[in-house]
Amino acid sequence: MEKTLNLVKNDPWLEPFAGAITGRHQHVLDKEAELTNKGKQTLSDFASGYLYFGLHRTDKGWTFREWAPNATHIYMVGTFNNWEEKAAYKLKKQKNGIWEINLPADAIHHGDLYKLNVYWECGQGERIPAWATRVVQDEQTKIFSAQVWAPENPYKFKKKTFKPDTNPLLIYECHIGMAQQEEKVGTYNEFREKILPRIAEEGYNCIQIMAIQEHPYYGSFGYHVSSFFAASSRFGTPDELKALIDAAVANAKFEVPEIMVEDRISQMVDEMRMSLESRKMTLEMYMQYTGMDMAKIRENQRATAAENVKTDLVLDAIAKAENIQVSMEDVDAELSAIAAQHGATLDEVKNIIKSNGNMGLLLANILRRKAAHVVIDNAK
Repeated sequence: MEKTLNLVKNDPWLEPFAGAITGRHQHVLDKEAELTNKGKQTLSDFASGYLYFGLHRTDKGWTFREWAPNATHIYMVGTFNNWEEKAAYKLKKQKNGIWEINLPADAIHHGDLYKLNVYWECGQGERIPAWATRVVQDEQTKIFSAQVWAPENPYKFKKKTFKPDTNPLLIYECHIGMAQQEEKVGTYNEFREKILPRIAEEGYNCIQIMAIQEHPYYGSFGYHVSSFFAASSRFGTPDELKALIDAAVANAKFEVPEIMVEDRISQMVDEMRMSLESRKMTLEMYMQYTGMDMAKIRENQRATAAENVKTDLVLDAIAKAENIQVSMEDVDAELSAIAAQHGATLDEVKNIIKSNGNMGLLLANILRRKAAHVVIDNAK
C-alpha cells in the first residue's frame, strides 16, 4: 500500500491531488539519488560544479571546462579570435564528457565576448557556456554572449563577517529593474543608493531579490533563467552587485540577498496549495484585504459572471453554426496536456475529473476553444 505523505495528511484539501503530489515527491527523490550518486556525494558537491567548470584564472593563464558528453569537438570563438575557429582555441576531450582548454594569459582579456562552437553527430551550433558567470546582450543584434569578467581592480567585499538580526525575520521582496520611479530598467547602483535605505528605514532585515540570474526575457520576472551562474547584466556589473550586497550587510540589518529561481519540481504543488488556501480564505479577510463591502463584492461577481456568460454564449452559437464537434481525440489531448502540466498520469486526471463531475465542463471548454480558433482563423 502506497504511503500517504504528511503534506496530504495535514491538508485534506490536497487529497484529490494525492496521486499527482506523490508522483512529484517521488520524482524529487529519484532526481536527488541521481545527482548524489545514490547518496555517495551531497547535493552541495553537485551544485559546486561552477568551481571546476567554466572559465577560471590560473597562475599560468586561463582554464576553461565544459561538460558536453555528446560533442565530437568544441571550439572557443569570440572577439579574441574574430569569432573564427582556430586550433589554438580548440578544446580537448577528457573523461566523463568533460572538455577542457588551457590558454596563456594574453589569449583572452577582460571584456572579451565568447561562445562555444559545439559539433555533434550530424549537427553543430553556437552555445553559451553552461557555467558562464557573465552574459551580456548586444544592443543592436540583441544576441547574448558570454563575457570575460576579470577587471584589473576587482571589487573586494568590505564586510568580512556578518550576523543578521532575524528575530523576527522580516523579508522585503524586490526587483532591481522595477524598483525605480522612472519608466526604465533600474540598476544595482540605483537600488543601493535610493531603495536600500528606504527598506532599512521601514524595519525590514532581509531582502529577497527577484530576477537576479541572467534571463533573456525581461517580462518573465526572472523565471526563465538561461544562465544560472551569471548575475543579470541588464542591471549592471558583477562588481556593482557586490557593492549592493556589501551595503546591505554593512549595517548588520540585512540578510545576504537571496536568489529566486523557478522551482520546476515543486511549483505545481505550491500553486495548488495557494489556490486551495485562497478558497479557504474567510469572507471577512477578503473584505478587509480588498476594502470592498458585501454589496460591492456581489456587484463585481455579477459583472464578471455576465461577461463570462456573454462570451460563452457567443462561442456556443459559433460552435453550433459551424457544426463543431468534440472527438475522443480532442478529449484525450486535453487530458494528456493537463496530466503533463501537473506531473500526473492520464488515469489520475480522468479519475479526478470524473469524481468531481467536471467532464461536462471539460467538454464545453474544448468546444468553446475550438470555436474561438475558428474566429481567429477567419480573422486572418
